[in-house]
Amino acid sequence: MPGNAVATVFPGVTQTDRRAFMASLIDRLGPSCLEKGPRLEADPGYGKPTAWARGFHRSDDISKTTGATAGLEHHPDKHTCAGFGFNFANTDLALDGLPQSGEVEAFSLGAYARRDGRLIFVDGAIAATYASIDSKRHFGGGTAKGDTEATGAGIIAGIGLVLHAESFVLEPRIGLDYDYNRQDGFTERGAGAANLRISGDDHDALRCNIGMRLHTLLDLPSGAGLMPEFSAAWAHELIEPSVTLRERPVAANNSSFLVRGEKPPQEFLLIGVGLSYHPDGSDEIFVRYDGAWAKHDIHGDAISAGAKLRW
Repeated sequence: MPGNAVATVFPGVTQTDRRAFMASLIDRLGPSCLEKGPRLEADPGYGKPTAWARGFHRSDDISKTTGATAGLEHHPDKHTCAGFGFNFANTDLALDGLPQSGEVEAFSLGAYARRDGRLIFVDGAIAATYASIDSKRHFGGGTAKGDTEATGAGIIAGIGLVLHAESFVLEPRIGLDYDYNRQDGFTERGAGAANLRISGDDHDALRCNIGMRLHTLLDLPSGAGLMPEFSAAWAHELIEPSVTLRERPVAANNSSFLVRGEKPPQEFLLIGVGLSYHPDGSDEIFVRYDGAWAKHDIHGDAISAGAKLRW
């Protein structure tokens, strides 16, 4: 009996959802959040709220995630941007080689801020998540189903430089991410004596990253602007990210076994490419691709698109 191996994947799914949400908030703090130039000076948005929203789709070797994010941000002055956002993500996953699958619905609330100095900027984001989880384990005698919940919180903080070279802006950045995830234990149902009781999991993660973002603003004849951007980063997990759960058949109270999840990679290369259209100093339509690559042909892709509007 392989046990409920899919349960060892759920903590990583909810953690990935939260990290991706916070990363999207940090993206809000990039060039589009603190755009400077003649168009913005002619129509400054200081003190006026801005609403934004995006839809996204992520996929990797075992899962597909679709969701949406919406938020509000505020610019008290041309050096400061702050806001908050709400995120929903639905993930379907299936394990290669095992007749096991699951679904995770995650709801996250987060806040973000950035402050620019003459040469240095600091940024950060926090988020908290509630997730509902369903699992299915198929075998010759039937299907065992289970459901549980997970909660967690994370924080991202970074510091970087703002370097100008004619119309290009280069922003090298170093950051640290911390994440905590709690998954409740649960008991399967629907398979009689073959049902399993699965323990809960408390999981900490700490990751450092160093990278850069490059962007430029192209003025269009209509007076609008087009902003291409490119980002690249290296990320390293400082805490062992694998998960181990204790499981036991409901009919054998004194017998249990450990199910160890696959060891996730500890180093990633992160690449992002984006393009945004700016009809004025603050409104925006954007599209972005983000990719993650690790050893052993492990990779993930994400596409997002959205808009922001000031009133």
